[in-house]
Amino acid sequence: MKTISIICLFFWASTSWAWILVDIDESIVPKYEIAVLTANTSNSYPNPFQDVVFLANFTSPTGRTFQVYGFYYDTQTWLVRFMPDEVGVWSYAWQFDQATGTGTFTCIAKQNPKLHGHIRVDPQNPHKLRYDDGTPIHWIGGKYLSFKRPFGFPDLKPLSVPERFSPATYIYHCMNYLNKIDSLGLNGVLLKFSVLPL
Repeated sequence: MKTISIICLFFWASTSWAWILVDIDESIVPKYEIAVLTANTSNSYPNPFQDVVFLANFTSPTGRTFQVYGFYYDTQTWLVRFMPDEVGVWSYAWQFDQATGTGTFTCIAKQNPKLHGHIRVDPQNPHKLRYDDGTPIHWIGGKYLSFKRPFGFPDLKPLSVPERFSPATYIYHCMNYLNKIDSLGLNGVLLKFSVLPL
């Protein structure tokens, strides 16, 4: 279900107008799923990644507030993504460049049983992690998952044995590993990677 779109018109030059359209993709969002605010504009920016700020302040039904910055997504399109963790009516106030506006959406009960919210330190044990809803995280090591392999490093000698396999064999081991995790009901995967590719 769509909400009413908000359009802001601005007079930029003697006879030219620029428009900004900000809309929420869905007015009903299940708990722990993603609410998406989309901003479109007729204005152009030399560097759309840095020349414009799109942000939203979300307020929960119990009054908690969260500020979320958006990002440039595609031609003349920016997105803000936010995961509500509380059932009820959420309000938001957005700012795009010099334009502002407000809106609401409704968060309903969780629909996807595999979603549990953000990962946080367990308040009962600071050496463990758990999801927002209290679900513990059961980790298993990520031996066969390495970000070095997909980047195709020419010299794989310093890497451990699984990462020296051919791409086809490596992907086969990765799929077996993920399937094993799924069959065991585990919900955490450890990945190893270096900051160099980032």
